[in-house]
Amino acid sequence: MKLLIAAVTIGAVALLGTGCKDKEPARSPTAPRTAPETTPEAAPKAAPETPAPEKALARLTLDKPSDVTITRGEVAQVKISIKRENLEGPVSVSFDKLPSGVSVVDTDKKITAEEATFALKAAADAEIVSGYNAQVTASGPGDTAATQPLTITVKAKE
Repeated sequence: MKLLIAAVTIGAVALLGTGCKDKEPARSPTAPRTAPETTPEAAPKAAPETPAPEKALARLTLDKPSDVTITRGEVAQVKISIKRENLEGPVSVSFDKLPSGVSVVDTDKKITAEEATFALKAAADAEIVSGYNAQVTASGPGDTAATQPLTITVKAKE
């Protein structure tokens, strides 16, 4: 009788092990059950991080300054106006491509509000020009900047 039970048990184990390719392998009825292996795909996924609120973009706009006429040996005033969006702090102003003999008197002046007046001086021997295109650039904190043309006329002293 013991032989018959052993044969039936072996047959049952063999029967359990066939045709079960997609299931876990056959095990003895008395063997302890083990947890299935976890793979990266089966691991629980963490909730996606909530993105930080976007900081408002800083924006700087430079109005085109009025044309300026300077007489050799004299000084002329140029009003520079800006508009700010989400931008605090002083704004630097630079003048580039000026005619030969024309310079900025107040090179370290900054715009602290919305506008400032700058002085341009034409040397006694400054180049005589009409409708000369120079450039004005306003630069704020970070990478904010804006450039506009500045039309300059230098005339001879009468």
